[in-house]
Amino acid sequence: MFQSRKSVARCFTLLEGLVSIVLLGLILIGTAPFFSYGVLLIHRSSLRRDATELAAGRVEDLLDEGFFALQQGQGEETVDIGGVSGTMTTEVENTFIDADGRGYKLIRVTVAWTVGNKADQLTAATYLSSPWSAR
Repeated sequence: MFQSRKSVARCFTLLEGLVSIVLLGLILIGTAPFFSYGVLLIHRSSLRRDATELAAGRVEDLLDEGFFALQQGQGEETVDIGGVSGTMTTEVENTFIDADGRGYKLIRVTVAWTVGNKADQLTAATYLSSPWSAR
């Protein structure tokens, strides 16, 4: 008629185990979106890093050409950014040029890409000064 203390303790332990498994499952289900969002943020960060490297490399290439070789204008090309297709727009603008052809040129490189429905872009810009000569 009466259950022994061992069987009551065993049932209580089984009930505790089931409750803890259910609670752990609910907690894991609740935190699952954070993991998928974290993976998405890591992917976007990786694309931004790759775009930064592309833009900085293009700026360095233009700086290596020298002041007088750079012509004012704009160009666009398709680039691969970590497996995602994007565009890189290069602009060279004369910001101040004196009568002797000396001054500053603005170099601006913009890399743009789209993942899903999220468009993103990054711009790197710098000024290049002409070699000044003493008069």
